[in-house]
Amino acid sequence: MEEPLNVYTNNHFDPALATVAIALLLLSALALWLFCLAQWRLAKRAAEDAKANFALQSALRDGARFVSGRVEYAEGEKIAVRVTVTQHGVEHRGKSTSHTWTETDRTVEKRPFYLRLDNGERVRIDPVDAEVVLVDKLDKEHWVSKFERVRRAELDVGERAYAEGILRQKHDPESAGAGYRGAGTGWVLAPLAGKIHVSTEGVAKRHVLRGRAFFRALFVLPLLMAGALVPVTPFFLRELQGADALATFHGRHYFETRNSKGQTTQHWVAQYAFDDERIISCEVDESDYNVALPPLGYSLAPHPRQIWVRRVSATNPFNTVGRGNTVHFGWWCASVALLLCVGGWVGQRHWYRRWYERKLNENSGGPLPEPSGRVFKS
Repeated sequence: MEEPLNVYTNNHFDPALATVAIALLLLSALALWLFCLAQWRLAKRAAEDAKANFALQSALRDGARFVSGRVEYAEGEKIAVRVTVTQHGVEHRGKSTSHTWTETDRTVEKRPFYLRLDNGERVRIDPVDAEVVLVDKLDKEHWVSKFERVRRAELDVGERAYAEGILRQKHDPESAGAGYRGAGTGWVLAPLAGKIHVSTEGVAKRHVLRGRAFFRALFVLPLLMAGALVPVTPFFLRELQGADALATFHGRHYFETRNSKGQTTQHWVAQYAFDDERIISCEVDESDYNVALPPLGYSLAPHPRQIWVRRVSATNPFNTVGRGNTVHFGWWCASVALLLCVGGWVGQRHWYRRWYERKLNENSGGPLPEPSGRVFKS
């Protein structure tokens, strides 16, 4: 008796390559989840370290890095730190309407100011010759026209703020007679590595927000990854519920089809049946059709040729010809594309930057809003 035929369904990876391809998908999904777990743990540790560091470094001593208190303007000043961002709006019309706001200009105004500590002492912050990073909400707006608006973040008097730099005993023009070590000398927060960070949020807030995003991702990610693996579900079905089985080979068949544009598609088909059930057709590639399949019609021999089939059930549409489990190349590529989208979603959380770390460019659905009429008070 002749050996059973062993050919594989068209556009399918053979079993060895299919195992590797599916393993790559699963390992990639696991790597994404482990990445989120690691980033959550790092963010959590960073938040704890920031809180501990602030507690240790917030005392008024030479070399301390942090101070916290209520904002007070210096004498003769009307601002402390002010960041103003100008945006230009563009409306996009098509099947659906959307609009974008693009940052066109950003100015940072900085003047000396003080932080009044809870114990009543004052620390002078002099950011004039330093790069200032202001962490605050862009909660002020000024509409120039429908297509141009200006947004602003600003330290206001009485607002609690945290500042990071390097604390030194230096000349303070407002400290004379205030009980410091010497007349005209007081605590001044100088730039650290050329920068002064001023925030109205807690020093650990950005780490907390980052950790929260990754913690949520740990629960959302398995659902997204399960959706990404839907295209290769037939592989898992054949792996869990299927088995290799021998069917009766009923010959090969070739035909062509044409689409509405007149393009021709060639089909090479192997035909088989289980016992006395109906004949099933399965496409194979051209080389298998011409080399491996005998050029016979329906076999009338006493011992008809047999063919290997990966069988879930007799008429299951996920059955494939060939010994071992295979996966469709196109559906595998679809899962790869979906996993890349999931990876992009994870990347957004990793590389997400708030407005003070990037250009303020925004996209929204719908037409440009009408001017709110809001203007700056000063």
